[in-house]
Amino acid sequence: MADNDNITVSSTPQAQGSVIALPHLILHPFGATPGTEQLLEGSRAAKDLQEAAISNPRYAEIQERVLLGRYQEIRMLLFLGKDVFRWIDQCLDQLSRSGDVSVKTNAQFFSALIVDSPPEAVKQKLEE
Repeated sequence: MADNDNITVSSTPQAQGSVIALPHLILHPFGATPGTEQLLEGSRAAKDLQEAAISNPRYAEIQERVLLGRYQEIRMLLFLGKDVFRWIDQCLDQLSRSGDVSVKTNAQFFSALIVDSPPEAVKQKLEE
């Protein structure tokens, strides 16, 4: 993910005939080395580890590659979760500042929005 990539959620809540624009969902740029490389290498190593016997002299090396890959997966998910929670808070703040008291929503609404109907740009970015 590039540092300057912004993702915009296209679905917006309706407030008495007006559209309230939501803030951009900015995902943490996780594309920096060694994170991405270790993530991919960990996936390959997991496959190798399944095929390797414990007596294999490279077993410890393969196991270390798997653990580094798993660590990067956890880091990526942590950053993704923080970005989504930040975006939800920004959306709620944006709605509260809109001054339209007829719009009643909560964090679960935005969670469902991003999970059930993510914009195509968000979907593609997460699949990469």
